[in-house]
Amino acid sequence: MPLTRNNFLRRPSKVKERRSQRHGVRNAIYSVNGDKYKGEWKDDKRHGMGQQVWKSGATYIGDWKCGKPDGYGTYTKGEQLYIGEWKDGKKHGHGKCAYNELAFYHGEWKEGHRNGWGEMHYENGDVYVGDWLMDKRNGEGIIRYVGGDWYEGEWKSDVKHGEGKLYFAEKDQLYYGTWFNGEARRGTLSDYDKDEDGSSTALTDESIKEEELEVSISALEVPSSITNKEQGGADVEGSEGQIAAASKMPTDSMDDLQDKDREGPQQSVPDDDSGAET
Repeated sequence: MPLTRNNFLRRPSKVKERRSQRHGVRNAIYSVNGDKYKGEWKDDKRHGMGQQVWKSGATYIGDWKCGKPDGYGTYTKGEQLYIGEWKDGKKHGHGKCAYNELAFYHGEWKEGHRNGWGEMHYENGDVYVGDWLMDKRNGEGIIRYVGGDWYEGEWKSDVKHGEGKLYFAEKDQLYYGTWFNGEARRGTLSDYDKDEDGSSTALTDESIKEEELEVSISALEVPSSITNKEQGGADVEGSEGQIAAASKMPTDSMDDLQDKDREGPQQSVPDDDSGAET
């Protein structure tokens, strides 16, 4: 066939084009931007088992699908370590994430966010176990503060909202009532009741004594022993709800009832390279 302009500019056949694509297991391949990938390919995309090292220092080892982490894998960047399930390049399913030596999360994820049931250990020693929605405590959950106090009840947008119980370890008392946007509204305060064997009955409604005195919530001071820090990113400060006492409530008991909530977003998941740079 004579060489003509049309023949010279003619595109290569699909067979030759397919052969030139990366397919199967390959040695380390370097990108122009400094990233490195070693593993399996399919149709010129990372697919199967492989290891990606980004120029930023982030590393992912695990399953790939159509060029993105998908399946089960391990991601590291600085102090952050995630081991668990992935979907379409994002944390999705069940996984464990350590943000540093003290703070870590173990539970469910959705599209890169803590979502569903999970357990969060904060850097200051507090522990939350319960429901999450888009990196915020939302639904039913219990938080145990490092000083011995604890709250069990409903949450919304990362603050106490709905019915709940707040235990004060210093005076061995339990507050039971309703909360709105992190502030106690109306409830009762009573001595903490335990079974003879020492187990707590304060987590059930029957543990609230009949002779509990009603208190309205607006004038009780917040103890200084409770801080408004929770690890999960930057320290987050919350509003200190005050509780007003009814005339029957003893003054020494009223001074301890307060809102121990840590308001503000608990977004402790740093941005990573797993989605944008894949």
